[in-house]
Amino acid sequence: AYTLVLDLVLPAGIAAVGSKTTTINYNKYLLCNDFVLTLNEDAYADERSWEITDAAGDIVESGDGYPFVSGGQQIVETMTLADGCYTFTIYDSYSDGQEDGATTGNYSLDCSIINVASGEGNWGASEATDFCVNP
Repeated sequence: AYTLVLDLVLPAGIAAVGSKTTTINYNKYLLCNDFVLTLNEDAYADERSWEITDAAGDIVESGDGYPFVSGGQQIVETMTLADGCYTFTIYDSYSDGQEDGATTGNYSLDCSIINVASGEGNWGASEATDFCVNP
């Protein structure tokens, strides 16, 4: 909740009837449907896959088939999600997350300034995060 206070400055010779100040209370929401998934990968991005499922368990977005790149790489995926609740799950077929011994990777799923899921390093075979869009 936010409060906006307005103080009126009247020209000379103009009188105010009542108060020259008013207060407006309001709620401010950031509506956001356009998401960016950033994968800062270790060398073994070919082990990585991910999916976003809706409340019914249906897959609405997914990704896999990334190439092996020595030293790692950044992968950026964009998507639009309808209002509702979801689960983001990231998988690693080798069960060592985004850690290859030389490079530690991370991931982040964001909508504008809102981060709904993130992780780093060895998170094992999978990691899941529930989130809602414009609740």
